[in-house]
Amino acid sequence: MRKYMLILVLAGFAAYANSLPGEFVWDDHLLVEGNSLIKSLRNMPSFFTTDLYHSHAEEAGRGHSIYYRPVQSLSFALDYAIWRLEPSAYRFTNILIHIANAILVFFITHLLFKSRFVSLATSALFAVHPAFVSTVTYISGRADSLACMFVLISFLLYQRYSDSRRTSLLTWAGISFLFALWSKEASVVYPLLLVSLDL
Repeated sequence: MRKYMLILVLAGFAAYANSLPGEFVWDDHLLVEGNSLIKSLRNMPSFFTTDLYHSHAEEAGRGHSIYYRPVQSLSFALDYAIWRLEPSAYRFTNILIHIANAILVFFITHLLFKSRFVSLATSALFAVHPAFVSTVTYISGRADSLACMFVLISFLLYQRYSDSRRTSLLTWAGISFLFALWSKEASVVYPLLLVSLDL
């Protein structure tokens, strides 16, 4: 199993390592470079009581924004605590999250199809597919990868719950879904995926 994981790690870095030298662009200036909240982990509670663009919306006299993504802000705060304002480090984190998602795809596919070949082919395609370029290389696009990660974790836990009926797995699946919602609002459609799977 380790060799499959290594293949996915290498594939992910091969596809996206060329993005590492990039600078902050577009919303990165607002959400990372100019975001005073992420510059101290003591502000963590504020991530859950304000919207994503709170300080900038107030400065512009627009009130609140419609984006509530505390997990994205938390991930930026953790990056800042380690790397300060080094853009390549934030992109490195994005790549790691994407690779983690590819590995989750491997395990979910293996759970559903019981084939290592199908699992590797599917997850490797996920790891290098150009559809994820903006999500992985654009620092502020991290919300998509985070939401994807927590949805995949929840899906994997739910499948294990379906097999074992252990309520603790269902509880953790629900918690992971909550983190997906806190990462990006679009995660709200995830329960429909579960319903369609059961049907």
